[in-house]
Amino acid sequence: MTKRDAPIYKVIFLNQGQVFEMYAKQIYQSDLWGFLEVEEFVFGERTTVVVDPSEEKLKAQFEGVVRS
Repeated sequence: MTKRDAPIYKVIFLNQGQVFEMYAKQIYQSDLWGFLEVEEFVFGERTTVVVDPSEEKLKAQFEGVVRS
């Protein structure tokens, strides 16, 4: 599978009353029933020209996170 063929998943979740939208390359069922694991977060794919403050905040918050 080439990089172009690899899917990118859109993840939308609610946390403390705020809606977050993120992108990831890997999503699968967790060992804990009812939970999902999200890996390989993708930032900066929507646009490379305009800086999105909400995306920058998420990028800083998830910096160094391998799996959530």
